[in-house]
Amino acid sequence: MRILVVEDSPTAALALRRRLEEMGLTVVVAKNGREGWEHLQKQHEWVVITDWMMPEMDGPDLCRRIRAQKNVPYTYVIIMTMKDLRKDRFEGLKAGADDFLTKPPDVIELATALETARRITTAMAQLHNRVRELEASVEKPEEASLEPAEITAASLFG
Repeated sequence: MRILVVEDSPTAALALRRRLEEMGLTVVVAKNGREGWEHLQKQHEWVVITDWMMPEMDGPDLCRRIRAQKNVPYTYVIIMTMKDLRKDRFEGLKAGADDFLTKPPDVIELATALETARRITTAMAQLHNRVRELEASVEKPEEASLEPAEITAASLFG
């Protein structure tokens, strides 16, 4: 699975990147929310782990932009921050985050969050493909394919 990490601290970004790569994941790093958003405009990512407090665009603003997109596959967003109050968690989830982890991330909590992300993004990819198949069958019934969907769990996480 490929993950976009949006983190303004080079040290924190490197530590998280190494931890994720040790888990067998591919990591792309953006140094702030604006750079992360620009990346997402060029390349869809199924999972984003974003810091909260960053220059140019913070994590909650990035979440809101991701959620405002139309006609793109789902992106699972995890906010990771030093903020750990209940009101902070609520604010992050209200902005559109799927999960909320405090820094530094506990290895088990991070692995659990990523397993949840895998389940959700796999289901969303299957749904996205099924919708495309149904749309194709309505537009051109003679060309509708019964072939497996092009986005598979193996292509996401293999």
